[in-house]
Amino acid sequence: MLKNIISTYAARFAGMLATIAILPIVTAGAGAAGFGLYSLTVSMGLLFQQDLGMTAATVKFVAESRARGEYERLKKVVATSEAFFAVLSVVAAGLLALAFALTAPTLSVPPRFEDQLLILFGLGTANVFFALLFAPVRQTLTGLGSLNVVNAFLASQALARIAFAAAAMALGLPLWVVSAIDLAAVLLGGLGMYLYQRARFPEASTSLLRADWRVFRDIFALSSQLLVLSLAGVVILQFGSVVAGILLPLTAVAAYAAAQRVYSLVKEVTASLSSAVLPAVTERQVTGGAGANGSVYIRGTKYANILMLLVFVPIMAVGPQLIDVWSGGRLEGAGAAAQVLVLSLLANNNHLLAIPVLTAQQNVKRFAVLHLVWATTAVLLSFVLAPMLGVAGIALAVCLPVVCLEYFYIRHTLGSLGQAWSTFLRECLLRPYAALALPGLVLIVIGAFVPAQVAMLAVVVVVWGLLALPAAYRFALAPAERAQVRRILRRH
Repeated sequence: MLKNIISTYAARFAGMLATIAILPIVTAGAGAAGFGLYSLTVSMGLLFQQDLGMTAATVKFVAESRARGEYERLKKVVATSEAFFAVLSVVAAGLLALAFALTAPTLSVPPRFEDQLLILFGLGTANVFFALLFAPVRQTLTGLGSLNVVNAFLASQALARIAFAAAAMALGLPLWVVSAIDLAAVLLGGLGMYLYQRARFPEASTSLLRADWRVFRDIFALSSQLLVLSLAGVVILQFGSVVAGILLPLTAVAAYAAAQRVYSLVKEVTASLSSAVLPAVTERQVTGGAGANGSVYIRGTKYANILMLLVFVPIMAVGPQLIDVWSGGRLEGAGAAAQVLVLSLLANNNHLLAIPVLTAQQNVKRFAVLHLVWATTAVLLSFVLAPMLGVAGIALAVCLPVVCLEYFYIRHTLGSLGQAWSTFLRECLLRPYAALALPGLVLIVIGAFVPAQVAMLAVVVVVWGLLALPAAYRFALAPAERAQVRRILRRH
């Protein structure tokens, strides 16, 4: 599991690096309005790039079949997943094309981008089609224990996007070329993973003729719970850009997209753990070790909170200055919106690791309901707060519901895993927050006086690392955990 976690962090870091790097690259070449148009296209694509809960369900059932040695069922699971996504890719692409057609008349597109709008929308539609078509390959490899290989492909895709997008903008090529690069990365990465699966795992190689309706019903019994969770999650993350596009100028779309990228960077600390944990907890569930999954959630959430705070504090201290440097000062309001979004992770981060653990139990129905309430409330609030507070209002609309709902997420998790509130409060909250509270508060106060200069911001980040890492090691970790860290460091 440790190797999977490390490789997942590397791949997610490369993906976040691409997300961060694209903003200054595109804004330098196409301006804030150009980046806003590009971001709107990406956000709408992600809204329709929904797996209906089938990707996580595929990982779970592939890992389960492999752990039990049921290779005939494994082939049926893979074939059924591939058939489902082949149909879904066509339906989703068609719906996205219709959404683009309905959205286009409402946009205030600068004249220089009018002739590119149709191309951008076409490339965005193709991106969704191929991303969904290749989705089961990535999940099958993950379930078969090759998450490291998947992560290598994802990291390569992300780094290639940065390099080619920078070259395109430096050469003065049109904005749509950046979207074409995104599409090429999806195509080449998906094809590469497909060929690897065929060569490395012949026992999982199959044809669509093996798709089985009974297997689909088994998978969908879980994926139907994950469906609402997945759809609500994307609405929570992406719908803010759509609201900004409807109610505010394209520059506001760019500002919210920048804030959302900062939020995703901090949230990714725990999301990376989640994707690496699912195959492992599924195997524990199959082999009779389900009781150990409670300790996986407690320890994992504690580590996730420690890692999240390491990124959280610099964002709260000098987030607006970092965004000004990052965007060249072109995105007014992005800094405040980013801080509001990131602040919600003090609550939100405590249930993220529960999702894969409860997925292994096929017990995420309560989370689906809570996510639906969160998404619905966030959308309604965003239409109210955006005209009043701009992009910061949209961020506030996203954050307020989860702060109120987090207690219910945690209560369900602890009850399902047989863990006590006292254990959760001590290990997941008290240890991480007590260890880093004092140096964090000091840095946040000092950060208000730090100018938006690269050298000064780098000093703040380095000083925080020098203060926080020893404090987390000494006070957040138990003696046995500190000994384990020393053994790992000596071994590597």
